[in-house]
Amino acid sequence: MTRPTIFFSHSSSDRDPLERLKAAFVAKTGGAIDVFLASDGQSIPLGSNWVATLQQRLETAQLMLVFVTPSSVDSRWIHFEAGFSHAKGTAVVPIGFLGVDLRELGPPLTLLQGFNITGADSLNNLIALANRTFGHDHALAFTRDDYGAIVDVENGLGGGPLAHLLPCLERLRLINHCDVPTVEGRDAEETSLDELEQMRPRLEAVLADAGVGGDVRVERGSCAWRLPGMQVELEVRGRYLDLRIKVEPITVHRVFELVCAIVRAFRGGTLRGQRFAFRLVAGTAAIERESGITARIDADTFGFLPGRGLAIGELEFEVQHWAEATGAPADRVSLIVSPLVERLELGEVADLLDLLLARRVIVPPAAIAARMRG
Repeated sequence: MTRPTIFFSHSSSDRDPLERLKAAFVAKTGGAIDVFLASDGQSIPLGSNWVATLQQRLETAQLMLVFVTPSSVDSRWIHFEAGFSHAKGTAVVPIGFLGVDLRELGPPLTLLQGFNITGADSLNNLIALANRTFGHDHALAFTRDDYGAIVDVENGLGGGPLAHLLPCLERLRLINHCDVPTVEGRDAEETSLDELEQMRPRLEAVLADAGVGGDVRVERGSCAWRLPGMQVELEVRGRYLDLRIKVEPITVHRVFELVCAIVRAFRGGTLRGQRFAFRLVAGTAAIERESGITARIDADTFGFLPGRGLAIGELEFEVQHWAEATGAPADRVSLIVSPLVERLELGEVADLLDLLLARRVIVPPAAIAARMRG
């Protein structure tokens, strides 16, 4: 009996995670479904006519999954394969993978119903889709560990627009100070404690709306949430209430909307002016002086903000040295970005960091630079 076929349309740059996905999918469906992956060295046997084999599998596949990744999003080839299959009546399903969000893409692929793969649940959508298409009843058996193994979390795949920059990033850090108005006749710290008690349920509501669960620790004068890949802290400091957020780089693309929602809840609905510190790995060298930065960037690329500050597009930015500990030399580097509008796109941050790296405003250690070059 001939097995049904699923065609994985993809970029060869994504071969490794898709080979792992194919192997896991075949195992969990008991080998009942044939998966064609052109780059795996098996789907097209050595010595075969590559073009003829590809055309034949396009003709016979009953389902095409188009994996849209940072490597393939601009690929003409996946659009050709998708268009060919759609024209002949094959079901074509776009899949946002390795950080790509289908909602951010335009037509034609977004005219087709698809989904993003961001964890075990969305991996199980693949099995559910195969069950519906072929009348099978395979168990939805992908786990969180399966997802981690497929996208190779340890090596930073799946980082969205920042994926290729993850080797040079250490952490995303945000700090906010809320100056709590003093109430006449009351101690400033007591007023701040009241503000903390009012702020905590607001942030808890944001987390609940996002469906994010974690561990929370509440003490007098502080509240801290341990969340997947990030930490959020509220702390009273005299007449100030501080919000601190720390995010692991590989998590940023998955939680960034949540981070922005938390900031807006804390700052009364605004994101404009919030400073996002993208801390770079130890050993990174950088030019901090404004004149040194502008000497290396084309004059039509940046703008001078009133007073002091530089802008590219809708981002204000600066390169800043900082000390890891009190009394230590300021030998660590951060790229500080602040939105000039009420939104911040990670793609804009990636473009800015790419530019600063290309113009050697920021210079990562040689071993890190070699990893980024692949």
